[in-house]
Amino acid sequence: MNTSIKFGISLTDLAEKLQLSTKQICCGIQLIPNAIEISPSKYYFLLSEEVQQSVQQAILAALIECDVDVHITTTNETEDYYYKIQDSDSFVQEILKRMNDDGEPLYPQAEDVIRSTLFKMVITTIEEPKDNDKQLFIDFQKVAILVAHNLFRRKIIWIEEELYQEWQAKIPGTTTDPTMTTQLLLKKGVAVAIEGNKKWKYLPIEKLSKTPKERFLQLFDCKEQWTKDELEYYLPPLPLVVGKNNDKTKMLDDFLMKFTSKYESATTAYYFRKDEE
Repeated sequence: MNTSIKFGISLTDLAEKLQLSTKQICCGIQLIPNAIEISPSKYYFLLSEEVQQSVQQAILAALIECDVDVHITTTNETEDYYYKIQDSDSFVQEILKRMNDDGEPLYPQAEDVIRSTLFKMVITTIEEPKDNDKQLFIDFQKVAILVAHNLFRRKIIWIEEELYQEWQAKIPGTTTDPTMTTQLLLKKGVAVAIEGNKKWKYLPIEKLSKTPKERFLQLFDCKEQWTKDELEYYLPPLPLVVGKNNDKTKMLDDFLMKFTSKYESATTAYYFRKDEE
């Protein structure tokens, strides 16, 4: 696949254009799913959806076809699942092969794009020492989320049981995380439960507006009523989510009061689209 990428902008230039510190820029870039860093020159650019998906598909294919083992480690009484890549250099070459299935030259930054994408998928909660610098520990849940996005691109709405079975079957490896349920899709901003939690509907958070009013309109277009717990997963990274003294709860309540109508049953509060005044 010969996909051209326009080279990016340096960290210094970004900081100057946005009038922010380089530290602030680095923190912000980590929140942008399709932002890629080219090291060691510290240049950044945004991947198109097509390129991003092609890299992700090649990573999934390499995990399956290279038969990468799933490992489990216990940290603070919590089990973490991850893929152990013994030689990251060799694994990157395997991914490149799967991106170059038509035999055409890839764009010059392809290897850097792969490495940057893999870096974002590294598990951060384990303390297992590496045998060498080439080892890479990839987060099982992050891979599972990529698989979920693939399923929803095929079909926007799934019956829960069918979704769960297909999802588990498509995740690379023979080991599954027993704690990983469809609720992970809500927590990661992939999909929401509808029709009394019998079905799941695709709603990727990265596709939603960054403007609070527009974000709420999009949420209610997808689903008529929400609980506070559900909405909380779909509000960040809206501006002003954190108020004075880092009071996230108060700021969330302010958002709900401004943009929603509330109905309380005996056990649960539900939020609806607010009528235009």
